Amino acid sequence: MSQVLKSTNYEIFYILSITDKNKSIWKDPNLLKIQSHKRGPVLDQYVWSMVGLSKLASDNFNLKDKFFNINNSKAPWKLLPINKNSEAQGDSVVEQTDNIYPITTFMNPNSENFKIKGDFDFNPVVGQDNFLPFRDAYKVIYDLTVFPSMPFLVSSTITGTARYGPLFPTRIQYDISTDQPLTIKVDYEGSKFIKIFPNVPTVVQNVNDYNFRTLRSYDVKYDYAAYVPTGNIYDSIEQLNTYYLGLGYGNNFNEKIISLSLTSTQRFEFEVTAKAAKDDFYYAFKNEQGPQYCRMVKRTVFGTITFSTSNPNFNPFERNSLTLYFGSIFLFSMTKVHWQKPKIEMVSNNLYTIEFSFIASAVDNAVVNGFRYGGYCSEFLIPTSMSGPIKNG
Repeated sequence: MSQVLKSTNYEIFYILSITDKNKSIWKDPNLLKIQSHKRGPVLDQYVWSMVGLSKLASDNFNLKDKFFNINNSKAPWKLLPINKNSEAQGDSVVEQTDNIYPITTFMNPNSENFKIKGDFDFNPVVGQDNFLPFRDAYKVIYDLTVFPSMPFLVSSTITGTARYGPLFPTRIQYDISTDQPLTIKVDYEGSKFIKIFPNVPTVVQNVNDYNFRTLRSYDVKYDYAAYVPTGNIYDSIEQLNTYYLGLGYGNNFNEKIISLSLTSTQRFEFEVTAKAAKDDFYYAFKNEQGPQYCRMVKRTVFGTITFSTSNPNFNPFERNSLTLYFGSIFLFSMTKVHWQKPKIEMVSNNLYTIEFSFIASAVDNAVVNGFRYGGYCSEFLIPTSMSGPIKNG
């Protein structure tokens, strides 16, 4: 087993689910609601007020620079070693003013672009006896995948820098193949109402007493059924492991997976409201001039499974349910998947690679904002009561 040593190239990174810090954000009467101007019902929607959300997520408000702040020592930050991170904090907020001359010296700020765009990726690791020093951070990533429009924050130990939020995941992708470890990439967008200062480095106790390895293709398991967790995500993982070994999945040559991916995408619209103008041009770069509202307008969960087989007519997918397990805590149970026609590639010596793509739809009885009403709210058979850190298992 390969070790994650102190000299590793992993960057020290932290992630925080705002839900873990203050779960009342989902039930606040001033958030996640929309109503027509004329008489009509008040509907639950994934529409966040950046100011209202930031107020509930933060610990105080700094009147001097007009940012909400987080008390790092008390916030539930989770350590997440990553490969790399890039973040733009408003690199397109100044643009030329249109006029009749081909060359202009006039510029104007564009508040719509005054927001965060970034991404990071990492390779989850597992230790002996299922020892997971970063399990709680993995659970945050898992929750961001499963539950729609979930806000979060990121931080690092780099001194002299500040990060901002709230943030929302626009794309979370899981990729694994026979020759590469599991890679998880997260793209995100957000506003700039919460200012986050660098974190103090975390010491992982007894980490040198364990061997670690990245998750590999032999950790992958799947079943053509959906697993209903009874109280803990590990319940379903244990059921899948038992069922998988009993049926001998993976021993049949026609069921040899050579690559697997699962992607959750979310599209957000950030709305800017007008603020009073001031003579100072750079007042336009204050956080209060940025997007005030965030609305999720589209969400899609899809994936691909590629097999190596000697049978060109191989097609194991006859049912609508599907459970994918990437190892660690990354179990995804779907009750309604819609399969595309396969892509078939013939290799030498009568071998075929067959790629099956699917799109998932919401489970039965799923509702908008399941945190308010309880139950399910997405394409995955995971109730909102299972959000947050795993308490046992």
